[in-house]
Amino acid sequence: MKLSFTQPLFGKLLPITSTPDDVFSNKLLGDGFGIYPLDNQIVSPIYGTVQTIYRSEHIIIIEHASCHLMLHLGLKARNDIVSWDVKIGDRLIKGQTIGTLKPAFFKQPQADQMVNIVFLETQSCRYEDGNVICDET
Repeated sequence: MKLSFTQPLFGKLLPITSTPDDVFSNKLLGDGFGIYPLDNQIVSPIYGTVQTIYRSEHIIIIEHASCHLMLHLGLKARNDIVSWDVKIGDRLIKGQTIGTLKPAFFKQPQADQMVNIVFLETQSCRYEDGNVICDET
């Protein structure tokens, strides 16, 4: 699967194996990337539809024709770290602003500020020339 992709947050993309949470670093949900945000604006990394926003609001799942992408904000379930500008069912354009990290996000310990970008149910992913290329399970 090849998918047009933009980073959802400003910062350096890291392999998901770099995340301090074993669920992500062991790719139990799928492959992807981690990022320590340097800015508070969140944009949609792909074209798709908002499928899920968890009650704690730290997880959003975007459905694309080829995959499901999860943004997991921070390593602890907290409802005071993000404000979403979208709701379930909204259609998204890649690069569209979808939310803002609140100041409380950046007051967490550095390790807890990891944002995981997971292509659910994929074996391996790589970023190449503005695209993510994944092998499905």
